[in-house]
Amino acid sequence: MDTFVVAAIAVMVVGLVFNVVALRANPDRGPEERKAFAIPMMLASACYLAGASYLGIAILI
Repeated sequence: MDTFVVAAIAVMVVGLVFNVVALRANPDRGPEERKAFAIPMMLASACYLAGASYLGIAILI
């Protein structure tokens, strides 16, 4: 159980890093900046989803 909790926290911290990277880009400047904003935001969402499922597994175990 502790392994899943640690993994969930680690994955969510990675998601936070992706959020910081995404928010440094300005999506109003053009298509390149929009892509630089969208890709890290999608990765952050995937990390949060994975972290939430790891926590769910830890609660079920």
